[in-house]
Amino acid sequence: MTQPLKAAPGPLLETPYYLPVGNEVELFLAAYRARMPVLLKGPTGCGKTRFLEHMTHRLYRGSEAGKRAGIETSLVTVACHEDLTATDLVGRYLLEGDDTVWMDGPIAGGIGVREACVAAICRAITDDDEVQRAVTEVATTLLP
Repeated sequence: MTQPLKAAPGPLLETPYYLPVGNEVELFLAAYRARMPVLLKGPTGCGKTRFLEHMTHRLYRGSEAGKRAGIETSLVTVACHEDLTATDLVGRYLLEGDDTVWMDGPIAGGIGVREACVAAICRAITDDDEVQRAVTEVATTLLP
């Protein structure tokens, strides 16, 4: 049985070391400020996770954090592999003693249905502000 995925324990105290090889830090910061998604692609071991750990610490724990510093879990990593299932990401019911309890997966932890839909679908579907507003309005109407 696959183990439930969990967030990394506690905040990182030191900025994870990362040596830029180009202008990826500036590009990431520009995308972050514009609220644009970023796709990191590369072979295993090339530094994608380390780069995200560094940038997340910088934005959520470092001097640039501001109000974001209070966010309890700033980064959740998911090791993707050929056996990864939707249940691993969304969550599942688990036996705990004599009870059956729901364990959120990394994409469902603490986020409301409407907020998750808006983040994963409405904002991702298009860059057009008017279309995003319309799709968000539909989600707001249909979801609690």
